[in-house]
Amino acid sequence: MAIVPPASIATQLQMSADQIMLGGRAIQNVGVDLHGSAKSWAVERLEFQAPGATRVVASGASQSNVANSFSGAINVDSSDPDVLVGWLKGRSDTRLRDQKPLRIRGHFASTNDHLSVDKLIAEIDGGVLEGVSRWPIHLRQAARGSMRT
Repeated sequence: MAIVPPASIATQLQMSADQIMLGGRAIQNVGVDLHGSAKSWAVERLEFQAPGATRVVASGASQSNVANSFSGAINVDSSDPDVLVGWLKGRSDTRLRDQKPLRIRGHFASTNDHLSVDKLIAEIDGGVLEGVSRWPIHLRQAARGSMRT
């Protein structure tokens, strides 16, 4: 989080919004609690409702020993993953289907060169995936990952 300068004094920020439009769809009940110190910023809570009756809860902190890095826990619970994925892909056409819920939890990290989710547990369409997923920041690099069912 190098783009956000460290706080010169201990800082506690709480922000909320009933609705924010993003990608043509409403993100609802957005809430974030931030804590800043002279060394780093911490997201004590980030919570919102995304399309697809999806609840996202995350928390984390910048890592003072690694430049431009951030890590923390994330939990995603979606009652209609088709609508969520369609929104993430920029699609507005979603067909009604009998869909099982999607639940994802893990520990995310962001550095200068990659985004990753460790200790990943994803309950998808009645099955469970566990593992690690890693995406390079530079798009020309190939994505790496490993999963086990």
